[in-house]
Amino acid sequence: KRGVVYFIKNGARGRVKIGFTEDIDNRFKALQHATPDILTLLGTIPGTMKLEQKTKDRFRKYRIRGEGVRMAGELAEFVATLPKFKRT
Repeated sequence: KRGVVYFIKNGARGRVKIGFTEDIDNRFKALQHATPDILTLLGTIPGTMKLEQKTKDRFRKYRIRGEGVRMAGELAEFVATLPKFKRT
């Protein structure tokens, strides 16, 4: 299945979630609804679940716990190259 690999930052906790979805608007709303913290969608790249796994593997060294990763080093540089995402 095709969709997007997304990068969502939890501002209060300072960590980033990397995930895959076919519907970024609904996924973002679901994640935001599940936490009282303010989330920010940093960007997306077109892809598949396979690309999501490759992306998680690439940034594994920044893993905090569970699915969270620290915004640091190569991950921060990579996210900075993504087009700015504007929610409508």
